[in-house]
Amino acid sequence: MIQVLYVSFNKKLPEDIWHRHLHRLPRTIQNKIRRYVRWQDRHAGLFGKLLLLEGLRDYGYPRSCLESLLQNEFGRPFLNSEIDFNISHSEEYAVCAISDKGRVGIDVEAIRSINLTHFQDYLTNEEWQAITKSGKPHETFYHYWTIKESVIKADGKGLSTPLSDVIIQNRKALLKETVWFLRELNLHPRYKCHLATNLENSEIRIRKLGEHFLNGV
Repeated sequence: MIQVLYVSFNKKLPEDIWHRHLHRLPRTIQNKIRRYVRWQDRHAGLFGKLLLLEGLRDYGYPRSCLESLLQNEFGRPFLNSEIDFNISHSEEYAVCAISDKGRVGIDVEAIRSINLTHFQDYLTNEEWQAITKSGKPHETFYHYWTIKESVIKADGKGLSTPLSDVIIQNRKALLKETVWFLRELNLHPRYKCHLATNLENSEIRIRKLGEHFLNGV
């Protein structure tokens, strides 16, 4: 089963709640979160790890499990060969996908007005044509972008794999020899989010965490 947890936030936590949440995490992760300049990024980084803790608890992992986080040669974090996870955040949303079978990658992006020509090289000619002919070009762009990012993140080789190598075919994507199965997650009209996994017909459970989670109740 694949579990997807997500949370949305639009304001800073009170200092006491912020520190209570932060101190639930290993010191190395705390330090990384503190290095973000914007409070929004600090909160998103914090909530991503708390979502991971919450999800791993359902699989029987203790709160201390993040002390055992490792990284592969490309910097992708992992715990062991029995569980896979991936985290993404953008503006007011943080999401975490956890799988006890197969690989998983997830990407969420706020739909923003950007200069799309800067990203043309990351897309196939067919994708670029679909974007330029779309009545909602930015929405179409982020549809493709989150698919490609989710596949790259599931593959686990990071920026060493060009996004243009991800070939999208309806609800599947090809990356070299591997087929990735896609699921679009409709979290909010102003966001695009995609999940990629290497197992077909995986059961997916989606769970939104609310005020109790944010406030540490």
